[in-house]
Amino acid sequence: MSLSLHVLGSTGSWPAPGLPSSGYVVADRSTRIVMDLGFGTMPLLSDPLDIDAVVISHRHADHCADVLALYHLWAYGEDRKAGVPLVGPRSTIDALATFVDAGAASPFWTVFDPRPVEHGSTMGIGTLGLSFHRVDHSVPEVAIRVESGGRSLFYTGDTGLAGDWWSEVPRSNLILSEASWQGNGDGGDYTHHLTAAQAGWLAATIGADRLVVTHVKPGLDPVRSVAEAQTTFPGPVLHADPGRTIEV
Repeated sequence: MSLSLHVLGSTGSWPAPGLPSSGYVVADRSTRIVMDLGFGTMPLLSDPLDIDAVVISHRHADHCADVLALYHLWAYGEDRKAGVPLVGPRSTIDALATFVDAGAASPFWTVFDPRPVEHGSTMGIGTLGLSFHRVDHSVPEVAIRVESGGRSLFYTGDTGLAGDWWSEVPRSNLILSEASWQGNGDGGDYTHHLTAAQAGWLAATIGADRLVVTHVKPGLDPVRSVAEAQTTFPGPVLHADPGRTIEV
């Protein structure tokens, strides 16, 4: 298995019983990163010490709140950790630091090695190659593409379709796409999320082999979301069930 995706949680906006918010572990044989860490996800890490980087798409709490839980574990727990790359938009890193009043002498800066990124940024974390891409959301955000061993995963984070941003995304084997709404969408004037059918269209347009839908709002049936995505995407579609591991 050259590259895998493990789902910690996948609900949109707020957690529900047994359904944590967005959080994923992406790993190959040598390197293991967390990609977003929303409400209720940190306790589900099988080995918090075996994390090579924390990569966050944007500063909304359902995608980053448990970074603070992980920070407290690494700063004050029995098994401490230091110098972990904290990767994301500068506004996300600043918001997390502000929440814990991270002054110059704060252990926050010992635990984490802040690495701000923006559209077009690239970096290597161990054996994983990461690139970051603009999307359509209400706060600064980056979509995340991870590559290893000739396999690639593209994670949309939260996004709408405005701005033709997907035209700059390289073909990827697996698309992990938000699919907050069903049908024609019930988000009213809030356009910064996708329907499941739009997620399918996006995956087909980028040229993915497979699609995993995530960020389905609590109370919506993920089975219906998968079915709606299948109307616009010709390949296999899965839902990001918490606890599921998917080979990329």
